[in-house]
Amino acid sequence: HAIFLDADRCGTWENTLTSLTDVGLAYIAYQSGGYQPDIPKWRVVLPLAAPWSVNDDPQRDAWRKMYHRVRVLVGALGDLSDVGFDPSTDGPAAPWFLCERRLSTDLPREVLHRPGDTLDLVTLAMVLPAVPENTPAVKHEPRLPVDGDALEAEPMSDARLDEIVVALAAATNSVPRGRRDLYLA
Repeated sequence: HAIFLDADRCGTWENTLTSLTDVGLAYIAYQSGGYQPDIPKWRVVLPLAAPWSVNDDPQRDAWRKMYHRVRVLVGALGDLSDVGFDPSTDGPAAPWFLCERRLSTDLPREVLHRPGDTLDLVTLAMVLPAVPENTPAVKHEPRLPVDGDALEAEPMSDARLDEIVVALAAATNSVPRGRRDLYLA
């Protein structure tokens, strides 16, 4: 449902968030557990236009390939240094801890969010350069809801999104430290 990109010491988030705003994408960005004022560590979450199925090995392989394309593209938009976003966080089920503080003395984490368009991975794949012919192709089949009915969710209003992000940030910032404590909270 979303791509989480992890930035550790490869630059601040200003250029990345400005670029995402310029292209109209929705995002949530937050300072991660190891953040310190002199150590830029942060994440950006990009909601997807449609869920990406990762039920079997070929689907998970396709996810990883698309993840790396997005990681490189968004990192380039943000002028991140070195490899940019962490390439080792490409697993589809990695746990993330919004506003985690490792020590109770750490500053509360800043959370920024912007309503906008969701990221359409199929459209993105169609406009990116072709993958070299020696790379095995993986066909992506959209996953249907369990009962087979089409999803008919009402679009979320900007006010409701603001309400959710503010509530989550307030709740998670009250946990003084530790991923385990935050997860259990």
